[in-house]
Amino acid sequence: MTNPIDAVRAALRSLADEGKPIDLGTRALAGMRRRRRTAAVAGISVVVLAAGSLTWPLWPDDPPTTPETATTLYYSDGETVLARFGPDPVGLDSAGGLIVNHVLAELSADASVLSGQSWESIRAGGYQITTTIDVDAQQVLNAAVGSAMNGQPSNLKAAGVVVEPGTGRVLAYYGGTEGNDFAGVYIDEDGSTTGYGYHVPGSSFFVYTVAAALKSGYSLNSRWQWTEHEQRGRGAGLLNPVGSRCEGNPTGDTCSLLDSVTSSLNIPIYDVTVSVGESNVLAMARDAGIGMIWDDTRKRIDLRTTAPETATNQSIGAEVGFGQYPVTVVDQANAMATFAAGGIRAQAHFVRTVSRRDQILYGETLPTPDATPVLESPQIADLTYALTQASGDADIAMKAGSWEIFSPFAQAWSIGYTRALGTAIWIGSNYEWFGNPRDPQSPVIDRDGNPLSGSTLPTQVLREVIDGTQQRLGLNPTAFPPPAFAGNLNPPGSRPS
Repeated sequence: MTNPIDAVRAALRSLADEGKPIDLGTRALAGMRRRRRTAAVAGISVVVLAAGSLTWPLWPDDPPTTPETATTLYYSDGETVLARFGPDPVGLDSAGGLIVNHVLAELSADASVLSGQSWESIRAGGYQITTTIDVDAQQVLNAAVGSAMNGQPSNLKAAGVVVEPGTGRVLAYYGGTEGNDFAGVYIDEDGSTTGYGYHVPGSSFFVYTVAAALKSGYSLNSRWQWTEHEQRGRGAGLLNPVGSRCEGNPTGDTCSLLDSVTSSLNIPIYDVTVSVGESNVLAMARDAGIGMIWDDTRKRIDLRTTAPETATNQSIGAEVGFGQYPVTVVDQANAMATFAAGGIRAQAHFVRTVSRRDQILYGETLPTPDATPVLESPQIADLTYALTQASGDADIAMKAGSWEIFSPFAQAWSIGYTRALGTAIWIGSNYEWFGNPRDPQSPVIDRDGNPLSGSTLPTQVLREVIDGTQQRLGLNPTAFPPPAFAGNLNPPGSRPS
């Protein structure tokens, strides 16, 4: 369906190119009445808003921003100001300024009524933008990160995102306070991809590998070799270290898929990836909410437009299974929200509505009730069980992960969900981005002299964020279903006892 605004813009541009007046186009815009209708497109409920008498400049010069025309951004309650443009701006020079950037990018680059508009035109358009950001959830996230990072070495940075299951609404977003966004990336006003929010996920990516195995019919109780052995594409010196011996089997060389997760064992997870197929692991990550991934050269691969098979044939290897390739914090949180919602995937977003002169111009896109889940109910139950065993908490499905703590680009993650929230926390050094030298033989340490890991600071923050947000928002998530232990005990590549 052709967007009516795009059609009118095209007509106006054509008139301008031909040197003709735009009165006809202006009258066409003014004569169109604003209507709302809902259409189901590919399992997504889309709010479609036809154009009315819109008066912002369509091209080419941006208007000056005045107090009367300054656009205001509100928290999700529609009343509390998050940011305001104009001569006396509000909320643009703090962590909230990164949220503003994502809002502007979402409205100008994606399918909205403001698509194609410059950022300055939106700033000066007199819009009232209600965001998805919940004021209480944002305060909890800011406080938890602030407390954890107080007094930490200057090379450590932090990021965190909270997403609402079933809707994809970003309830809280923290990308940093210094202008560099460590939680995500966005298309800026020059059309460039901006942000430092992509990080090597390490064993936090196990979630998608296990989910892909469950989808392929593998049982959590299937057994895999955890000790070093010849593996496809992994020669001498390329066998990654295992976290610990298989629980309950200290003298054997096999462990269950479940124990591979709880003990963070790279070697069996690599074998699972080879067995399932790296493209299927990548497809599961994409279907859950990972929209972008970066290869070893830091080339960005857009999984929304690139088939997983294409990516794995070119530059993404089986190492994807144990988290070698960077992803963003916001995508990880979105994926956690998908599993929290029983496998119903929504698109993470920052804008609920856009109004002007008390008329709604744009509304968010939400999944429809009949959307197909990425996993069946027994598989979701088994995945969740594995992650609660990893967290040691029956109320939180969680997976920590670390990468190259003895290197300039140490990354530490904790990602997880309840039935009410999907959350991702990252803490790491900034050496990879800014090239600061340091001794690669020394671990990245925290303020207490302890090596950074996913199970320390990131997990501390994640628990505080989940507990605090659920309390402040009055959320009482229901208990997770019991595990089904469904699937094949002897899938290809496994090592039955």
